[in-house]
Amino acid sequence: NRPERGDRRGGHHRRGPARDGEVTAELLGIDVETLREQLKAGNSIADIAVANGVDPQTVIDALVVEAEGHVELMVEDGRLTDDEAATMKERIAERVTARVNGERPARG
Repeated sequence: NRPERGDRRGGHHRRGPARDGEVTAELLGIDVETLREQLKAGNSIADIAVANGVDPQTVIDALVVEAEGHVELMVEDGRLTDDEAATMKERIAERVTARVNGERPARG
């Protein structure tokens, strides 16, 4: 018996970083392919947001919520402890903000 698609342990969940492109594109009112093309052309997510009449902070806030939800799923799945999740959550806003602004946040 195979587990349901969203229930696989150690796999990608439908919600979380693996889906960022879809979430971001939807927030910007564009499709994922257009988002990828714009990013490859050197635009930041913030640049693309402004060009599409979207406040970059709106994108940041939504992606932070999405990432925090993914961390919660990892806790529910037993892949993270509550302490590990708290540590990850402390850095989410900073990392998402950096990514939206086209910066590469430091690892760790």
